[in-house]
Amino acid sequence: MRNDNKDKSVNKRVKKSSFLPNVYQELLIKYGIIFWHFADRIACKIKKIGTIYEDVIGKVYREEREIFNLKNSKNILHIGCGSYPITAMILAEMDDVKITTIDSNKKSLKYADKVVRKRGLENKIKTDYGDGTSYPLKEFDAIIVSGCSVPKIKVLTYILQNAEPKTRIITRTSYTDVESLINALNLQDDITVVKKIDFHPPPSSYWTAYYLEKK
Repeated sequence: MRNDNKDKSVNKRVKKSSFLPNVYQELLIKYGIIFWHFADRIACKIKKIGTIYEDVIGKVYREEREIFNLKNSKNILHIGCGSYPITAMILAEMDDVKITTIDSNKKSLKYADKVVRKRGLENKIKTDYGDGTSYPLKEFDAIIVSGCSVPKIKVLTYILQNAEPKTRIITRTSYTDVESLINALNLQDDITVVKKIDFHPPPSSYWTAYYLEKK
């Protein structure tokens, strides 16, 4: 892994997370997944909650979209859409873009499909059942890995090894899982860390988004 944008905070967080027992780290990761799963379902069922959810988290994803310059991407794969496909909807605000958003939970995917159709976005967003460790990647020029996608490192490793050259890869991870992510990146010689940004939207914990590029 090459890092063209070294940041001391990366090393700080790796050191911090390494002091946490593995069991504690796993519990925090599971808690985070449960929290976002619950938030997605509530956003689907209560319009007002959905609006607040989009205002808070949508602001973060728009910032990510702009900082990582995703407007130049035309065919994007998002892995781990959950019940409320907010990432795909934020990306669909761009012109001339197609988004495929996948999930391995069929019930969540049904909710996501309803949301897409209710918004009239089915011409821009395709919801599809799929596993992030085996989904075909050839047609995509950008791939986003959700913070709640599991198993995260296996999904990311599959993408790093099988994505087309010049593919933009965005992966989100909580501070408790940074060390595992860095270890996975270190095994890849053709991956460059272009940028990283930290987020702390209320009421969630910190997470980091990494923009990677494959040679």
